Order: sequence, then C-alpha cells, then structure tokens
Amino acid sequence: MHYLSLTPFKLVLISALQLKNTHLFGHSMGCSLIWSYLDLFGFNEIARLVLVDQSPLVISRMHWNAQEIVESGAVFTADQLDAAVHALENCKAEEFTRNLLVSMVTPMMSKDQFEWIVECNLRCPRAIAATLLYNHAHTDWRDQIVRIRKPTLVISRRKSIIPWRSQAWIHQSIPNSELEIFEAAEGGGHFMFIRLNRK
Repeated sequence: MHYLSLTPFKLVLISALQLKNTHLFGHSMGCSLIWSYLDLFGFNEIARLVLVDQSPLVISRMHWNAQEIVESGAVFTADQLDAAVHALENCKAEEFTRNLLVSMVTPMMSKDQFEWIVECNLRCPRAIAATLLYNHAHTDWRDQIVRIRKPTLVISRRKSIIPWRSQAWIHQSIPNSELEIFEAAEGGGHFMFIRLNRK
C-alpha cells in the first residue's frame, strides 16, 4: 500500500515503480492533478482517494443559475479571472498574492506563519503563477468526478475560499464517499494542515 502526496513527479512514479493499490492525497490544485491522472490513465492502480478543498470548476459560466455556481465552487467570473491574471503579470503581483492568500487563512493564524506562506508562494515566478491560475481555473472536472468509484474522503472547511457546498457536491457525486467539513472554530482555513501558532 502506497501513500503519495500528489506532485507531477510522483504521478510519473506510479507508472515507473508499478505501484498498486495506491492511495492518492491531493490538496487544492493537487486534486486537479488527481483528476487529470484518472482522466489520462484510469483507475486500475488506484485504491483510495483523499480530496481536500478544491472546486470542480473555478470559473463560472455566464448562463449558469445560482445552484450551478454553488455546486461548481466557482470563485471567479471570467472578468475577475482576467483581472487576477493581469495583476500577477505586472507590478501588483505581490499585492494580489497577499490579498488572495488572506482569503485562504483564518484570523487565528499568526503574522509570522502568514508571511511564511507568502514567501513560499512567491518562490514561483508570478508570470508562471498567472499561467497556472488561468489554465487551472478554466478546467472543468465535473465529468471526471462523477466517474469516480473508488473509496474517497472529501475534506472541506465551512469558511474556506473554496465553497463548502461544492465539496458536498463532490461527495454526493461519488458513491460511498465520506465528507468531513471543518468549522471555522477549528482553525481550518484552506491551508488546514498547517498547525497554527496562535496570535
């Protein structure tokens, strides 16, 4: 039995090492990597999944009703995404990055911890971050999610930047999956795995 935190490199390892009964754990864009892997290579080597706080589709469609927006977990309109990408490509990149990351943490996080998250995020050149965000936001994973028939744990947070109802939709779309939602009082921001040093 193998447990992999999803990165592109480790996706290659699944085939290269001929791993069987693999458990895949993805957080945020890591969930998209899992869905991409399943779309490209199927389910044969995969035993279980853990999906943490990722929308099935990040950008809303103009013709959607309120329920479709909620279930997709869309956090951007097309115009908002274009503005975000533009901000990441110019002198406002660090300001936009900080503002976006503020929406991903709780007020209980210390300033030092938040600055560490910002520092880690800024290691990725902002032009590359802009391209990643654009591609990530436009990919619709709903048709892939409804094909999943592996035991799956879906983890969310009630006040996350990722709407918790979209995580409930993922749970409802995968037979026999489990859903765990962390409440705000539990300190579960988008980076819910970070142990908080309280202010």
